[in-house]
Order: sequence, then structure tokens, then C-alpha cells
Amino acid sequence: MPCNTPPPPTMDDEEDQMEVPEMEDDIIIIEDTDDAVNTFVFHSDPVFCCNFDKVGIMAVTGGQDDRAIVWDTNTDQQAKFIVTGHRDSVIAADFNHDSSLVASADMDGMIQVWNVSSGSHEWDFETTEITWMAWHPTTNLLFAGTIDGNCWKWSVPDGVTCEVFPTHGVASSCGRLLENGSKCVVGYQDGSVKLWDANNSSLIGTLHDHKQGVLCLASSPDGTLIASGAEDGTVKLIKSSNFKVLHSWNVAEETGIESIGFFRSHPLIAVGTSQGDLNIYDLSTYTLRASTNLGDSIVKLVCSDSSPYVYIACGSNVECYDGRSCEVLNKWFCHDDRILDLAFSPNVGMATTHGITYCTGKVVCSLKVQKGYWREFLLYLKEKDCCNLQGNKYTLLEHTIEAKTKRQYFSLLCNSLLPHSWLRQFSPACSGHGEK
Repeated sequence: MPCNTPPPPTMDDEEDQMEVPEMEDDIIIIEDTDDAVNTFVFHSDPVFCCNFDKVGIMAVTGGQDDRAIVWDTNTDQQAKFIVTGHRDSVIAADFNHDSSLVASADMDGMIQVWNVSSGSHEWDFETTEITWMAWHPTTNLLFAGTIDGNCWKWSVPDGVTCEVFPTHGVASSCGRLLENGSKCVVGYQDGSVKLWDANNSSLIGTLHDHKQGVLCLASSPDGTLIASGAEDGTVKLIKSSNFKVLHSWNVAEETGIESIGFFRSHPLIAVGTSQGDLNIYDLSTYTLRASTNLGDSIVKLVCSDSSPYVYIACGSNVECYDGRSCEVLNKWFCHDDRILDLAFSPNVGMATTHGITYCTGKVVCSLKVQKGYWREFLLYLKEKDCCNLQGNKYTLLEHTIEAKTKRQYFSLLCNSLLPHSWLRQFSPACSGHGEK
């Protein structure tokens, strides 16, 4: 063996940590898995948040690169404008009720509002680290919660109104306006949930039913019900009129409730956990109707407004399930890394998702590697950052190789990435320069 040839691979401790599934007949599948209509690549770091305007023509994204970007959803090459002035990661960004304004908030406590038509700065405010942000559904009132527990309400861009929902000493972790905009529900890190009057900023009620921090909130389409999910694995169903708990579900132990959604078309509620559990509960009987496990953490779920379908960001995929049975209906593959947010467009069939990186130059091919060597082959490709593991699928990154046959493709692939001695080790039958 030549002296410059690397030694045969070994399964060291670091490699042992990588999950490599068993596969029948030692088949490695390298497959093109990009279902995205457009790919927007103006961010240079992980994208933490995304939202559409009210008609789905524009989208706004915010990320770790301290920027928010407004862009045209019909093209992947044009940014309408870039929001500058943030000093830390942008964790929230959204359009107001008529899409004339866009707001963005960062972890340094800076919140900005820009005019969508002109791309000009309209208003800003500085406070402590912001944890959530929401527009009023019908007026230009903007709400936000902070790490010190205070929640703010501003009228923008005039700034006439500037009010505080005062803290009780712990961080505000999540918040949302009910559908008619009259009330604001806020979750806190000590497990408490508060309901505020959005008009006069007075406290309506407080619940202390969760034992750990509240992670997510949802409200029914008519605003009569509120659901809160917490780190303790429980979900509380609350009646908004008197702020009393109607029912409590112990969804899972030692796993957080990451996302909750109400269906408009059916009396059902969807619950997603950090362990990948999707549970559907019947609101008329409070019983579990259907459940499944997606195999990866559920980051966010969005229930359809017109059907019993729920769309879920899970791992690097977007998946669609029937809420009546938890039957998987579709999966869209468009990312190399974990999706961090999901927004559903008002235009049916369009969704925007953002993770960390995008795949380029993928190829479609099935490869058969000599028995006993495919694990080492996969690990070698992963070490070279040119292979992405997604379940039982392996996506080759940044390499496009044309070949008439699978064997020729395999040979060309290995000749371009591996020393010849490695090629002979992994698949002696394909050790030549490919079939003619």
C-alpha cells in the first residue's frame, strides 16, 4: 500500500455517535431530495424566523447574521430590502395586518418597524432581550415580551401608545393575541400563564398549573379556547372568557411540548413534542384520537384553515399528516440541516421553511457497496463534508457527476473523491474507470 494512502477507517468514539441505520443488502441510496420551489440564499448564517405577508407575495426572514430580509416569493434572486441596524440575532419578524409595515426584533432588545413599500425605516425601540413579538390582527399595535418578564405594547409608527404588562420577576417565554385582538395571553418560564386585556393593558387572570416553563401557546379560530404547552410535557386547555382550565393532558414525561395548533375545520387540537410525538385530541371528548411518532423533534406545526391536515417542521423535512388518523400524506425534502421555523402562505400550496444550509449539486443514484464496507464508505464521505444523512437516504453535496450507468457513476464518484486503493477496498467490482 503506498505511503500516502490513508489507513482503513476505524469506528472511533466520535464516529460511533453518528446514527447509521441498518440497511438491507448493504445498499446506500444517494438521492436528489430538494422539493423547494425557490431557494433564498441571502442569509449567511442560520435563519431563525420566517413569515408571509397577508397575500403570500412577500416573505420576511430573520437570522443569526443580525439581519431581517424582505423578499419576493416569486423569485429566489431578489431581496426587496434588508433591515439593517440589528446588533444580535433576529428571532422574530412579521408583517402587520395590511402588510404595509414589517417589524423585526433581536436578542439585544432592538425592535424595528420598516415601511414595506418604500423600504424605509419608520420606528424603533430598545429594551431588554426580546423573546417573542406579535402584531395586533386589525390595528398597528405591536406587542413583545422580554427576558425580564415585561411585555410591551406600542402604537407604530406614531409611538403615541407605549404601555407595559409588568413582570412578576421571571422571563416571558411566549405570547400571542387572540383572534379578535381584545386579549393577549402570555406564558412565563416559571410555568405561569397570564391573560391581559389588550386594550387597557390590565391583568385579567393568572394560572399556575404548569410545573415548568411554558414553551408554546395557541388559540382557537373563534378565540374561545387557549392551549398552553410546557417543558413538563403537559397541555392545558383554557376557556378564554373566564380563564379557567377545562382539561389537562399529560402528553409525555420528560419531554417538552414544542408546538400546538387548533383545526378550523374539525373540533381537534394537534400537539407536537421534542421527542417527535404527534398527538391529536378531540375537543368534544378530550380523548386522544390519533398519535404517531415522526422520529425526530417537532419544531413547529401549522394546522390548515380549510382541511383536517397539519403541516409539521421535523428535522430537515416538512411533513403533512391527516389530523383524523395521523396518516402521513406527504413529505417535502429541501434542507440539509434542521428547520428552525415554518410559515404557511395564505396562497394554498406555498410554504416557506428555513433551516441552516441549503443543498446544491445533488445527484440521483443507488449504489451497492461490497458487504462490510458501506459503513466506512459513508463515514469517509461524511468526514469530507460531502454526504448528508437523512434517515435511510444519503444526499451527496456539491458534486454533480454524469454517468450512463450506476456502476460508471460509482466509479467516477470514487475516482473523484477517494484514492484508488480505497476504491478497491470498498467495491472491488467497480475498481476500474467505469463502464463504457
